[in-house]
Amino acid sequence: EARRKALSNRREEENNWGRVILRPIRELSILNRNKFFRLLAVVSVCSGMTHSSDSTLIVYYMKNQLDIGYQSIATMFFFKSLVGVLVQIFLLKLVIGCLQEKRSLVLGLTFGAIHNVLWGVSTTQTGIFAGLIMSEFAGLHFPILVGMRSVNVGEEEQGRVQGAFFALAAIADAVGPVFLQSIYRETKDTIRPGPGFMFVVAGCVYLFGAVVACMLPADKANVTVASTAGDEDSERD
Repeated sequence: EARRKALSNRREEENNWGRVILRPIRELSILNRNKFFRLLAVVSVCSGMTHSSDSTLIVYYMKNQLDIGYQSIATMFFFKSLVGVLVQIFLLKLVIGCLQEKRSLVLGLTFGAIHNVLWGVSTTQTGIFAGLIMSEFAGLHFPILVGMRSVNVGEEEQGRVQGAFFALAAIADAVGPVFLQSIYRETKDTIRPGPGFMFVVAGCVYLFGAVVACMLPADKANVTVASTAGDEDSERD
């Protein structure tokens, strides 16, 4: 009897460990709920891979490849951050009002592709600075992604959905720099494609994300329209 209980307790403990290990996978399964979430997950991965790499690799690239001084780098990042504040406060609402969320998302990702390619082909400080300023316009798509996730689930699932997407973004943040650095190692001493080729690849990833964003169903992607329809339904009830 004691042996049977011990075996039962051991099996239960193993099952508990199995549930703990598999729980993150089960939580991420919400991303496979429908076509909209699958497409949004792909866009989030493309965005996460490139954004995390851009914010770190560009500094080393400016210093090691273009020999730009730290004082100049700091000055450029100051103006970059200032533009970012203005974009998020004033431009974001205006763009969404004119284009709605889906087109605004595509626009932001397209800016991301352009500024990465600009970094990849630039050999001057002016070109890099132009890319830094443009990268803040690419930041338009971040709050739009969060809004799309939020409005398409009920209140009881908000934490689960946002957690799943943030977990996916964390994986992309880890993979992105490693992926682009591997490209840099192979091209840094070449004339063609050259050391900036990693940014061209990052631009292609952004562009792929923009293409996928074009496939998002408009009725779910346009947050304002979807939330308005939800409010009307609740008023009828």
